Amino acid sequence: MTERYRIGYVLTKHIAVFDLFREYARQEFVKLDIGNLSQDRGFFDIIIHKITKLLISSDPDDSDKLAQFEAFLAQHPESIVIDPLEYIRPLVHRGEMLRMLKKSRWAENSTDALFYLPKSAIVRPLSLETVLQSGLKFPLVCKPIAGSASVHSHQILLLPSAEAFAKRLSGELEDYINQNQSCLLQEFVNHDGIIFKCFVIGNKSVHVARPSMKNLKEDEDVHIFDSQRIPKSFAWESNLPSKSEKWDTLFEISPSQDMLDYKNSLLNESRLNAIATSIGRQSNLTLFGFDVIIEASAQKLYIVDINYFPGYDNIPDFNAEFLKTLLDKLRARSRIN
Repeated sequence: MTERYRIGYVLTKHIAVFDLFREYARQEFVKLDIGNLSQDRGFFDIIIHKITKLLISSDPDDSDKLAQFEAFLAQHPESIVIDPLEYIRPLVHRGEMLRMLKKSRWAENSTDALFYLPKSAIVRPLSLETVLQSGLKFPLVCKPIAGSASVHSHQILLLPSAEAFAKRLSGELEDYINQNQSCLLQEFVNHDGIIFKCFVIGNKSVHVARPSMKNLKEDEDVHIFDSQRIPKSFAWESNLPSKSEKWDTLFEISPSQDMLDYKNSLLNESRLNAIATSIGRQSNLTLFGFDVIIEASAQKLYIVDINYFPGYDNIPDFNAEFLKTLLDKLRARSRIN
């Protein structure tokens, strides 16, 4: 490869796969200090970033860093930005994210829905009364309205029944309510404890199966958990013991091979690619991931979350696909100019 480009990057959170990508790409990479962008750093062909934490932070220092970064981008209109902040902002608010996903349900020039979304409602404040007034059916999942990066955004509340919620309105649950005055409620869709993480890089998408919540019953207790601490592999794929903390009770870390094969058989590769294309068209994002579950009874395909610039750990050909995506964007810019 003869092309060599200057690429600036700023990451408020370490992404291990990006370290490997820099070695692979053999371009001129310049690490940008988010707190010191005032000095002239010259021309950049591309600016890559992940600063979602700054988009929802109430810390004045973070607000100042975000303002500096926006000013920096304004000073570099010639640079390709992966990805523009206005395209990322909808993903850090679950209400906006949901509106974008609703627009993505149909492929271009088609009347057939590509996927379903769990019935949902935004409640303010979170209380037994507002939950009952939402009209949603138990069991329910409650997610903080902030979609990513904040301290509390990954704290998920499972509400099997109104009775269980009423019994637990104190202690840990009271703290959760105080921290999350606005929440997205979703009807829980039983999916046999298997979720598919779909990773998108430009026009390329891949998926992997991961552990998820077991099918819920109304007689279960309320649960609060950190979604970032869910095991990222099944018990036989890692050193995770079959009985670990509450994971074995709440999450399906050891599904049968038959169930896993069955779920995989229900996935349609072309449909997943069409979903990735539709979301990409609506969001204008280059790097994103979305979570797919398949309903236990009706086998309907649901999307339950989407996030910007996921980890891409152990994703085959990530380096080659990401480099190809960047080069395609640069060549498209050259043709326009």
